[in-house]
Amino acid sequence: MAIQPFTRATNGPIIHDGFGSGINALNQSIVSEHMVPFAGGRAYAKPDTMFDPGAVPPKPYTAAIHALSYAEMPPARLLDTLTQRRKEYEGSIYMGAAGFLNLSFIAASRPGAAILYDVNPVQTWFWNHILPMIAENETGENFMDALVADSKNIQKVVGAMHAQTGRSRNVLAGILSEEERAELFMHKIYLSSPLDVWRQFRKGAGLEWVDDTEGYEHIRQMARRDAIGALTLDALDEKAWAELAAHLKTQTTGAPAHIKNLYISNIMHFLDNGVDYTMRKDDVATRAHLKKVVAQVLAPEGHGIITDLADPGMGWVESEANITYRINGNFDY
Repeated sequence: MAIQPFTRATNGPIIHDGFGSGINALNQSIVSEHMVPFAGGRAYAKPDTMFDPGAVPPKPYTAAIHALSYAEMPPARLLDTLTQRRKEYEGSIYMGAAGFLNLSFIAASRPGAAILYDVNPVQTWFWNHILPMIAENETGENFMDALVADSKNIQKVVGAMHAQTGRSRNVLAGILSEEERAELFMHKIYLSSPLDVWRQFRKGAGLEWVDDTEGYEHIRQMARRDAIGALTLDALDEKAWAELAAHLKTQTTGAPAHIKNLYISNIMHFLDNGVDYTMRKDDVATRAHLKKVVAQVLAPEGHGIITDLADPGMGWVESEANITYRINGNFDY
């Protein structure tokens, strides 16, 4: 289904009604040989079964949900740049990995639609679970109250999802039981803590959007109008990105829909250290492949945002030490 041309309230921003449903439908597609069905959608096979075609059944990879940011602290200059260039992003599509930091980028840039992606299918479930909560709550504080109130339910569901995967290596905590994995999730998201913990971490933790009244309302309207979709996606899965690119071409009656801002998070950190879910080791070819893959959906004037140190010899352009880098485009953040 094509997104609606330009739908807006009087003098309001463009929001693409129904865009999210199309993205959510893609999450049912097992397009890559490394994917397996999981939790009503898809996941990627864990390393111990990914490279053993005879493993029956292949176990899905899961990890802790990311909400608050630790290594990903958006500089005020980046959010200011997105705000100042908001007119350029009107009606565009935002795409980003990991947690709540994406909502700060959306609140600043005000796109017409968004794709929230991650290799972790539990993160995909989390987005689909909380978007209706955002739609229902008129303020960021109300949403936070609702999220904390729902923490025990979230923990139960997430624990059950982890239980389907068997034990999985976690680089921070070694081999964890499913109960410990659920606790790790709770720790990372701070749902079991009082709201003053949220307030303490709000500055520089990807929660700027909670205090941004107009920005939160834009996100809320996007959620209410089904303009945000969630997708389980490996950053290096060329087939899955090609499928997404083909889908985006069906979303407008004119030029293909392209991503104006693409947040890659700190994916390169995991590849640099050989600790991503496949234990792949980063090299020049890996980085070149990543750029080739994301170029399928990134607009010619679009920009990639990455929160890792860059090696200029590998073609990444430094714009601010240890925080953001350009993949392609006309300016550095």
